Amino acid sequence: MIPLHFVERLKLRRPVVGVTYLLGKVYVVIEKSADVLISDDHCCKKVPICGMIPVDIAVNYSEVSVNVLDDGNGCIWSICQDHTVEKVVDLARRNLLSMSLTPDGRLTVIQNNSDILLYEEIREVRNEQETKERKSAESEKAAEDKDGKTKDEQEPNKVVRFEKVVHAVQVAPEMVVCDGTKIARITSEGEVLRETEGTGCTYITVDRNGNIIVCNQSDNQVFMLDSKTLERKSTLLTLDRDGIESPRHVHCGLENSLLLVGWRNFVDIFSFTEDTARGYLSAAEQEARDKRTHKVTNLETDVTQSEAYEQTCAVCSLHHQETSVATLANGMTLLLF
Repeated sequence: MIPLHFVERLKLRRPVVGVTYLLGKVYVVIEKSADVLISDDHCCKKVPICGMIPVDIAVNYSEVSVNVLDDGNGCIWSICQDHTVEKVVDLARRNLLSMSLTPDGRLTVIQNNSDILLYEEIREVRNEQETKERKSAESEKAAEDKDGKTKDEQEPNKVVRFEKVVHAVQVAPEMVVCDGTKIARITSEGEVLRETEGTGCTYITVDRNGNIIVCNQSDNQVFMLDSKTLERKSTLLTLDRDGIESPRHVHCGLENSLLLVGWRNFVDIFSFTEDTARGYLSAAEQEARDKRTHKVTNLETDVTQSEAYEQTCAVCSLHHQETSVATLANGMTLLLF
């Protein structure tokens, strides 16, 4: 069994749709919310996107940004490090289920449980789309052609149709796909090269060594597979041992050894190395101390400015409030947003 080191558990107000990590920040999208939630060592922030129905979130390492798949607007948004938002791919489609990005920026989108849409790197998609929009601005053509497609729609470079699929990742030169009951390695033409039944896999990520990591909602597990044989190498997380229930989303950070798992309304953060876990916890502990100091300072200000401060019990009241804040700030579970 490959050891994992528990780092932190984040609690959200609604079920988690997806989670990812980039350069010290955790990005989360949740059900029935048009906000992207961002947490780092210093603060928690909401980035609103009008009309968004998030269905997936992933890191675009080629552009050092985070991409969100939006079924409400039928597009993909890019969130930069300064939290600015840009539409990078106009899919003009609905029934979007999931997506994945390779380290060099190749995009895979799942639609209708059967269509695997393959796009070149998003940078090229954006350039093509900007050129198309400039030409459209110079023209007074109708927004729809005879096929009913919008003029701004970005067509995939290739569409692979599969019997049933809920998620797919490109593992050059092939793909690994899952449908909730089995996982398969297929060619870019949809030919099955290897298939493993009974995995219950619903979401796939790839670690730094090229291993496949999947989550199994029905069996409450996260496990690692060999990328070529699809044989199970290790069971990483279970309900009995780790408290993971119905894991929905999993992300393995390529810039470090962190593993993030979205389940119910929680995000659990683990590390494959003790050094990374220790470094993450040190930053979190310092953040907790800073927050505690800030909160206590605010409490002191509120009390000293109130009429109650003139009463003899003010000092005892302040001490009680400071203790409560310290206990909350040091808790392992954080309530976000």
